Amino acid sequence: MSETKLLTERELAEALRCSVAAIRAWRSEGLPARKLGRLVRFELSTVLAWFERRQQESEQEKVTGVVR
Repeated sequence: MSETKLLTERELAEALRCSVAAIRAWRSEGLPARKLGRLVRFELSTVLAWFERRQQESEQEKVTGVVR
C-alpha cells in the first residue's frame, strides 16, 4: 500500500503557487480536504482532479449554456 503525503494549507498554496487565502476560498467552494481532528490536510492528486473537473464543467457550461 502506497502512502500519500498530506499537505497543509501553506504547503498546498506553495505547490499551486497561490495564497493560503485562495486555498481557504476554494475550500468553501468544495475543494476536497481531510480533517484530522482540528487539522486540515490536502492530497495533491485529489485537489488537482477537483480543479480538472471544475475546468471541464466550466467548458461544458460554455458549450451548452447550462449552469450546474
